[in-house]
Amino acid sequence: MRGLGKRSAALVVAVAVAMTLAACGSDAPPTHADFRRQVNAQCRAVRKAVTKLAPAADATPEEMIRAGRRALVRQRAAVRTIAAIARPPDERARIARWLALVQRALDAVASSLDAQARIDLSAANQANGTGTALVQQADTEARALGVDDCVTSTPG
Repeated sequence: MRGLGKRSAALVVAVAVAMTLAACGSDAPPTHADFRRQVNAQCRAVRKAVTKLAPAADATPEEMIRAGRRALVRQRAAVRTIAAIARPPDERARIARWLALVQRALDAVASSLDAQARIDLSAANQANGTGTALVQQADTEARALGVDDCVTSTPG
């Protein structure tokens, strides 16, 4: 700024500060429509990916458990992706509730798979019942949020 006069230097600094503040403050909160669009797209993608991981009709129990674990990894990754999407301020509490229910439902799936692997059908059935109830609660929240592509097609 040596070649600029004091007035010009002050103007350059003022413009730089104004541009920085504008850049930092121009991020409007996401709209409900933007949030729904991004989340529904993620849910459609994970549903498609998980469908491809389904075991063959004649799969052994071990193959079915392995397929279930692979699907669970993909679903957990999708939840992390969705959790990182900017949320409309007035829906943050409901979104957090929904994601917590989804996470707990996935934990129940993991428990069921673990129980199946050790051939503890009673524990697997209990985990499945817990998971089904959590999925139903999560689906209620998802519908209220308008993320219908994230609602399960069948209970459990």
